[in-house]
Amino acid sequence: MNTIKNIIAIGAPAKGDDFFDREEMIMEIWETLERSNILLIGPRRFGKTSIMLELKNNPKNKFMPFFFEIEHLESPEEFILYIIEEIKKNEGMWNKVKSGIFSFFKAADGKIEELEISSIRMKLRETKDNDWKKLGSHLINLMTKDERKILLILDEFPEMIKLMIKRDKKNKTNEADVFLRWFRAIRQSMLEEANLRFVVGGSLCLVNLLREINSVSQINEMTKIKVGPFSDENATKFIKALLGGAGKEIEDDISEAIIKQIGSPIPFFIQIMVVALLRESRNLKRDITPEFVEEVYEKYLLGVDYKSEFDHYHLRLSEYYVDIGGQKDIVAVAKAILTELSMQNSIPKVKLYDLYLHNTEQSADVDGFGCLMALLEDEFYLEYDPDSKSYCFLSKLLKDWWYRHFGMLKNYGERVVI
Repeated sequence: MNTIKNIIAIGAPAKGDDFFDREEMIMEIWETLERSNILLIGPRRFGKTSIMLELKNNPKNKFMPFFFEIEHLESPEEFILYIIEEIKKNEGMWNKVKSGIFSFFKAADGKIEELEISSIRMKLRETKDNDWKKLGSHLINLMTKDERKILLILDEFPEMIKLMIKRDKKNKTNEADVFLRWFRAIRQSMLEEANLRFVVGGSLCLVNLLREINSVSQINEMTKIKVGPFSDENATKFIKALLGGAGKEIEDDISEAIIKQIGSPIPFFIQIMVVALLRESRNLKRDITPEFVEEVYEKYLLGVDYKSEFDHYHLRLSEYYVDIGGQKDIVAVAKAILTELSMQNSIPKVKLYDLYLHNTEQSADVDGFGCLMALLEDEFYLEYDPDSKSYCFLSKLLKDWWYRHFGMLKNYGERVVI
């Protein structure tokens, strides 16, 4: 039986032997990269970074991968400089491109003394129009001269775009849109060459972010692959591997009890549940049984002891759901919808639309409502049942947690929940 040793690092990317499942998705990604770039989408802590690191560490189809964690970057210039800085760590690739970078600055307005990032940054800002686009395009072209196929893996891409947009608002510029147009042009030109591909990943809804600057069309040619929950079969294997790594061999009734309690088998939620079981089993000197699983779930996992592990799902609404559909109170509306759904198994779409209108004080806004519900669905808060035309929480655990901490509240701000 496979085991996972690093079970205590909740939410941390899985590497090496601790990387679990996703074999079919990994295969799909490698096959898709032969003809397209990929937008790897899914909520936070669903395993996107683990998948991207697996691509980096175990390349297929003669690809040479480079992994970039870019959530801290706030300008196109910093993006290009960071790519250069990371490429310098690969001696083989750096030896292929560094002379070309020297040549770029020599052709621009004179030579550069050394290829340290500080020197490149200074020289770039001295060039006409601070033309990061020309340097970036030149760098990409230099990389493609390698005989191998190049894969650039960009983690937390939406976070970078979010910082660029914030910077644009402060400086009254439009660099985010300019960057997105440049990046799309690069992707399309490289498809023809067939020796460079991108995998772009992120935790928040990129489409909604780009809608804010009217740039949704800048990503629509990428193939979207969504990272979702495990199947029940793989969830059972994952649970046994986690507990096996802690020296606990279990029967199927334990894994079935865990899946019954948490509902949709989201890897991060499974990991938290297993850690809670091991911790409370040790503290209380109790064996792990189906009854103990239920007790730990209700008494500990949903309580204050583990609240910090789930607070993100509540707090992120205020950070990322601003200005959806042009409604300034949309965060309060999203919380109202989730709170009402936490107290019921499901709610018809038409009733949620009435709730939306009530909380936004409007007589009609189908577009705004559709935009909000699509985002809540894309981010795996909710799922839609076309047969009953109703919504419910995707995750039983998240529903139960939301009800435990917010379900009895009947208003947010000055808006009243039905």
